[in-house]
Amino acid sequence: MLAFIRQFSRTLTVVAALCVLLTAPTFAQAAPEVFDSLTEEQIVEIMKAEGYAVELEPGDADSDPDVLWKLDGSKCLIFTYDKGHAIQFYVGFTDTDATLRKVNEWNQTKRFSRSYLDDEDDPCLELDLDLAGGITKDRLLDFFKTCKVSFSQWHKQVVGD
Repeated sequence: MLAFIRQFSRTLTVVAALCVLLTAPTFAQAAPEVFDSLTEEQIVEIMKAEGYAVELEPGDADSDPDVLWKLDGSKCLIFTYDKGHAIQFYVGFTDTDATLRKVNEWNQTKRFSRSYLDDEDDPCLELDLDLAGGITKDRLLDFFKTCKVSFSQWHKQVVGD
């Protein structure tokens, strides 16, 4: 019986050591970078690294710079709000076939964006990302992807040119 206990103890020790060795790489992985605010410069840097056509558009004395994002030949903007704790994608068009009906249909079927006709009846599209509590880089990149896909679909469905 004593021999059995010793053998069992050795086996248990080997199994425990293997468990530690197999999980060691998990402990060594760095935690993902978390952003609770972003500057326009950080947004441009991250987007350029992902291959997006972006540039910093200087602001004037009363405003911060904006991020200019060229999508399918159109100029879109990314604004920062609340000292970088929120960002917004924005695009608007003039002289289109957009109607209130098309805008309403868009808003009824889409969850992550909103469209409206501005005070000159021009169609606009907006998407917001709140960074409160922090977001990972993967979440930020997913937001940019959502903006791109939403813009493409919205342009076809609402702007229609």
